[in-house]
Amino acid sequence: MEKSLKKKSQNRILFSMLSMALFVATVFLMAAPIFAATDETLHNGDKVETRPPNPDQLAAINKMADYLDKMGRKEVGNKLRADFKSGTVYISKIESGANAEINPGALGAGRTMAINEIIINQMGSDRVKASGANVANWALTVFHEYKHMAQWMPMEDSSHETPAWSSTIKECGRWIRKTLNGIAPVGNSTTLAPKERVERLQELRQTLLDLQASFNVLVNELRGKLKTGDLDATYRWQGVPPAGDEQESTGTTNIGILEAYASAQVQAGVQEIDRLIAEAKKAAVETLRTVRIDNEEVTGYFQGDKLVKRHGITTRFVDGNKQAEEEYKDGNLIRARTYNEEKGNLMVESVFCGKGDDAYECQRTEYSWDGSVNFEKRRLSKDAKEQIKTSTGEWF
Repeated sequence: MEKSLKKKSQNRILFSMLSMALFVATVFLMAAPIFAATDETLHNGDKVETRPPNPDQLAAINKMADYLDKMGRKEVGNKLRADFKSGTVYISKIESGANAEINPGALGAGRTMAINEIIINQMGSDRVKASGANVANWALTVFHEYKHMAQWMPMEDSSHETPAWSSTIKECGRWIRKTLNGIAPVGNSTTLAPKERVERLQELRQTLLDLQASFNVLVNELRGKLKTGDLDATYRWQGVPPAGDEQESTGTTNIGILEAYASAQVQAGVQEIDRLIAEAKKAAVETLRTVRIDNEEVTGYFQGDKLVKRHGITTRFVDGNKQAEEEYKDGNLIRARTYNEEKGNLMVESVFCGKGDDAYECQRTEYSWDGSVNFEKRRLSKDAKEQIKTSTGEWF
């Protein structure tokens, strides 16, 4: 993002004649109620024209918008999609080499945002797997430019650049904190299988590293602009907020403090993720054992305390007496027996054929109180009619 957020000076409205200054100022005052906005305001922009989207450009826009959604800025993501559709945001060659720039329009009317076409090479196709760092950088670039879009008369001076830059680095800090806050819910989840926890934690780990890289780029650009006087040297910058969703840092004029704190927070988060991944991987090892779960004694493969699949005998009890037994093989029911709860004698025995959704009861035998066979049923296939065995040993 070395040139990511520069604006072409020729696109700024310059006040060159004293005689015109009073006239322009008067028009500004008349139009101010229509166009004025705070730094935090996101405008809908002026409609330019509706045009069929270029697939590569649309893919790049969607990746940025999706990332903004992911970071809790769905309103910005939706605005980007809508503005691209209307032509308020477009992708084209930018001679200055900047990643993006604003065309202020006339008194704010017809204001547009241009995004450099180099974005196509980095994430302009659904076939291209864009790096998380690239997507984060471009998303922050768009966020920054929208701050300029909301300014009354954006120009390349400290009074306009300082608010835009402060919002951008503060936003990146918020994204880091949001990612850090997501570690514990995933790592301590009781609903996610160990394998799923590992995958989600690895995603969080990479997101943290991507955002740290983006934060460092922003810090370096801030340093350069502060040295050249393009930004307010007395401004108190904010980066990664303290732990807690609603807290914000008090800010500092020392950019190095922001960088060091962000680095420490990310590294602590990475270490915690690595610890949780190691625990999840250990729990992901499947072991065959028998465990009492409520009124059942279950034999099967477990990952930690989570039953993955039944394998062997599962016995169900009622008031301490055996009521039923089910025999499984690799998670598929193959045999079931029902007992008289009081006397414990076998009442019904079923054999199951097929697996998964194709499983069916292919044989059923019911017994009398004395253990003799009452009658037998069978089906030769899932869709076949049921047959009953007579006392003569024949099936009909």
